Amino acid sequence: MQQRAIDALDRYLNPLVGGADGTGWPFDADVNVATVTQLLESVDGVERVEELLLFEYDLRTGRRLGSAKDVIRLDRQSLFLSASHQVVVR
Repeated sequence: MQQRAIDALDRYLNPLVGGADGTGWPFDADVNVATVTQLLESVDGVERVEELLLFEYDLRTGRRLGSAKDVIRLDRQSLFLSASHQVVVR
């Protein structure tokens, strides 16, 4: 189940084949907790998502930037790039 959840996140947040319509994550589209929670709850075997945290991440240093957010807002002409996901299954 954990790998299915990670695969769903990787696919949905992919800049080339992700997004709601599967044609790539749109430029300047925000990422929010509600949408990602809904995605994860649609994964086969997932009953509910108890907690979901979004962080900005510096790909150069591999470190989180700041605290968890409900929405990650992108600047105009910016494209979201997903980093590694941590999924805990109980």
